[in-house]
Amino acid sequence: MDKNIKISLDRNMKSIEHSQFLHQRSFKQATEKLDYTFPFPNRRQIEKAVLEYIALGNVTLAEEFIRTSSKDGLLTIDVGNLSENELMQARFTIVSAITLFCRTAIDNGLPETLAYSISDVYIQYLSNINNIEKIYHLFWQAFLEYCQAIQNWRLTACSPQLKICCEYIMSNLTSKITMNELGKICFLSPNYVSDLFKKELHVRPSQYIRQEKLKYGAYLLKNSTLNIADIAAFLSFPSASAFTVHFQNTYGVLPHHYRKLNN
Repeated sequence: MDKNIKISLDRNMKSIEHSQFLHQRSFKQATEKLDYTFPFPNRRQIEKAVLEYIALGNVTLAEEFIRTSSKDGLLTIDVGNLSENELMQARFTIVSAITLFCRTAIDNGLPETLAYSISDVYIQYLSNINNIEKIYHLFWQAFLEYCQAIQNWRLTACSPQLKICCEYIMSNLTSKITMNELGKICFLSPNYVSDLFKKELHVRPSQYIRQEKLKYGAYLLKNSTLNIADIAAFLSFPSASAFTVHFQNTYGVLPHHYRKLNN
């Protein structure tokens, strides 16, 4: 019989020595603009959703997923009955989760050495914890750690100014982002920012913005019941038809066909 576990989202809980991690930073990105609760009727569906957020490599969206999937500061997840001993149950659950996180990160471009080193740190630390609540707390910490690692790795070749722009874009996918905004956040002229995108990422800023919005749109098509018009509006596309055209150009199928193929 499956077990129902509740994971505390209290960020003040000191269950990890953060200095040990390769990728640590404060998660101070705007999440209030996103306001959609994701329904997951079964264990496999939430497992897929969690892993797809790691594949997205967007910390802002990952944090929003946790917020909208939790209630009263607790994230509730159904897990298999792995042991009659509650402490061992907790440890087995987290090891299983971290293994899936690690494999997903590798499959989505994170170098194996980096992915495994993050996994090793968590599992080694896990063996020293005897508090069940703190053990389950590692679930969301490891989840965010892998999301952050993928995000950082994908931007590793970017100059500091361009990285700031890319992170701003990933934090504001539901807004209409202008060149003036990008210029202001990195103290550069809009034209200079545009040149940075072309030089370092070989795309125009508008293409990068659209690419990131479409990635999230694809996720929503697979994991939500929002209709295409609502997804287009949610991501600040000018219209549902504009979203459809760009989606088909990128993914090779119409949005509603993509949803059917992935459901």
